[in-house]
Amino acid sequence: MMTKKYAITAQAAELGANGLTTVPGWLVVYFADPDTHEYLHAGYEYLMQGTGLPAGGYLDAPSLPPDGLGLRRSDDGLCWVHVPDYRGQLAYNTQTRQPLRVTQMGELPSELTVLAPTSAFDVWRDGRWVTDDAAKINAAIQAAKAEQEKRRRSANDRLNELTYAINLGIATPEEASALSSWQAYLVLLSRVDFGHAPDIVWPTEPGM
Repeated sequence: MMTKKYAITAQAAELGANGLTTVPGWLVVYFADPDTHEYLHAGYEYLMQGTGLPAGGYLDAPSLPPDGLGLRRSDDGLCWVHVPDYRGQLAYNTQTRQPLRVTQMGELPSELTVLAPTSAFDVWRDGRWVTDDAAKINAAIQAAKAEQEKRRRSANDRLNELTYAINLGIATPEEASALSSWQAYLVLLSRVDFGHAPDIVWPTEPGM
């Protein structure tokens, strides 16, 4: 039998059942990150007699994932798997609505979602955000009450100034006339119906 004088292909390595090289040569090896198990790259590796695959290297070729999925080695190291990849996107805590940037691929923790809430009164219910109308109305009422108190303090301050001027006999005719306007304004403020919040029509503040 005639032996071949020349070889025009690279010698392929062969591995035994124990994973060690029985015939030295070249193999295409597919690498995964040792920490995250994410697929890194493929490369030719020369395996010497009695050696095994490099750390993080595998012989089975992965299939490329579609958009929106990542490629990694399974936790048991037996196969390549496609997993959700939300890296770079914002995810929202379903309890606090607070956003955070996703930095790791894989399924999101149960308390996170990539669905964005539409208001500060959204609550997570049955896999979606739902506006808590009662909380929204209550917040509008509390804001209206705070606005009423702010306007009342301002009006009382002006009334005190006008009253001092009148009591001291130094009020101008305009100031004397303005006193009743401010008193009427305070009465109208007290009659504001918070049931219309946030669409409240506030009484007009006197000009003087």
